[in-house]
Amino acid sequence: MREALRLMERHEQAEAAKLQWLQQAYREGAASGDAGELDFAALKAEARATLSEKAK
Repeated sequence: MREALRLMERHEQAEAAKLQWLQQAYREGAASGDAGELDFAALKAEARATLSEKAK
């Protein structure tokens, strides 16, 4: 029973640490400013070209 409680506590601590990391990453991302507009057509074309190059 004690071992199960220890495991549960470790799991909760790991989840809390992960949540803190995610919250910090979100704050840093929000503080970094606007990334600007994305041109999805250009992004897709670039990704397809990269994949095509790697396939050769």
